[in-house]
Amino acid sequence: MLGRQQDILRAASFEPRAHLEGIDLPKGFTLPSLAAVREESQQLAELKITGLGDVLTYYRGSDGVGRPPKPLPEPLCWNTRLPKLFKFSYFTQCGDVPVDLLEDVIFILKMFVRVLTESTEQQLREIGHYLPHQKAEVAGYFMLSNTRYKLITHLMNANIDRPEEALPQLEAAAHEHLQRLRKTGSRDDPVRANPLLYHIYASALTFTNQFNKKTKDMLEAVLKAATQSALSSNQDLTSTTLKTHINLSLVLNQMKVEPNKQKEHTEWAVKWLRKNGKHMRDLDQHVRRRDQPPHPVYLALGAGWFENLVEPGTTLREDERSAKLCRSCGLSEPQVKLFRCSACLHIYYCSKECQKANWKHHKEACKEVAQSKAHAAQLKRTNPKDGQRAADWIKWRDAPHFANTYALAHALGLHRDPSRGRTHIVFRSLEYTPKASKDIRYRFTVAHAGVYKLTDVYPDIETMLRINPGEGKEYVDGLLDELDSMGNDDKVPILDLTFGEGIDPWLGSIAIPVGALRTLPHDPDWRRSINSGGPAQPMSLITGAKDAENIF
Repeated sequence: MLGRQQDILRAASFEPRAHLEGIDLPKGFTLPSLAAVREESQQLAELKITGLGDVLTYYRGSDGVGRPPKPLPEPLCWNTRLPKLFKFSYFTQCGDVPVDLLEDVIFILKMFVRVLTESTEQQLREIGHYLPHQKAEVAGYFMLSNTRYKLITHLMNANIDRPEEALPQLEAAAHEHLQRLRKTGSRDDPVRANPLLYHIYASALTFTNQFNKKTKDMLEAVLKAATQSALSSNQDLTSTTLKTHINLSLVLNQMKVEPNKQKEHTEWAVKWLRKNGKHMRDLDQHVRRRDQPPHPVYLALGAGWFENLVEPGTTLREDERSAKLCRSCGLSEPQVKLFRCSACLHIYYCSKECQKANWKHHKEACKEVAQSKAHAAQLKRTNPKDGQRAADWIKWRDAPHFANTYALAHALGLHRDPSRGRTHIVFRSLEYTPKASKDIRYRFTVAHAGVYKLTDVYPDIETMLRINPGEGKEYVDGLLDELDSMGNDDKVPILDLTFGEGIDPWLGSIAIPVGALRTLPHDPDWRRSINSGGPAQPMSLITGAKDAENIF
């Protein structure tokens, strides 16, 4: 089951999303179609060979009748010739740019920086970049900031990895950010105000072997902001914290200063990676760069650790660590220190405040989980075999393994329509297979599975959960409300009803980040992937509800 997941090649079919930092896009805003963008991408390749030629324009409101048109500057010529590609490059969320368009988007964003810095205000208004009601200074700042941010993000992407090209843009972005703080009268430290910008800046300095005081000071300021500032309490900066420790380990090592601190950074990074390394996709970019000296973190982990890292699948403990986060705010370790709910021992919180805020949603589920565990413990004393099955069932259903997470996403077809997470549910019947493995993930097999519209199966839910007629929808709505309360605006809910001989039926609910779904290769043969043995067979319900897996 787990190994086969590495062989699935069919990509998700999400459409790119539009997003700008600090700017609310108008309702109904749409990106150009990918077909139109790819057409202009082909034109770009041809224009790079043939040349642009002169693009002439008249300005509205110009003085004098018959004033001869003037050629536009080069950046505006590109903008005029390839308007859809420019619009797509500027507005599309970075992670949504198709791989085949990435280099063209980088070229266009570089050109758009020049459009915004070399054109006159009149030219920018005439072409429509500055709207009539906008102040040029404010519009220019936000447009240039977003353009540079996206360009930097693409250049620093592990698959592109051109930090030397990103550095001039980072230097300019940091300068503009500082000037903006001063103009608005803010006394905030620039790194504390925007640790993500300076994290990328410091990484680019590290990647280009600038092992000096400037890089060291910036990395230390970023680490302080990521762990001690107000921002660190409401935003997940785990990745920033980890990568800064990794970079400081190398920088201090190469500067031959502060050996004790260098050792602390190395040990912190190694400890985290040993537990969570399989979830850091760009690890090689940080610790195994060909153009850098041997990295202390790499040496401490050892070559063998990296060889094991590429083995398919994950262990149960790795699955559990990756899913361990605060049920209320969604933050994870090491950003916050987590503790279990003392009653159910299943849900985690980062503070008493988060636990209190989530209690109204968790109260009933907490009671059910606690009762299930107590029943299993009692059953073990009177009927050890049935008691063990009940205990294994609780562990299986609560574990964040493939069958309980991404297999459900594949079944629901969320790659095609994420809204189905709120309108559909997966039903599963299990068979207990205790001799299959000591690994809890394999101690149950999904014998039958089906995907149904919620509106078609509320009576089935009520019958299996032994609740009153009409309460099924209320129960489901309560689960969705809890997931929404976690701040899951950018996550998709997933519901499943699982049952089997000798186990209590369970209506499960999780939320998967949209970003994870967008990059997850879709598995149309999920019925086979969900088990280590044979595939899950189709399911028939007594009420006759129709399977809606392939009905969109």
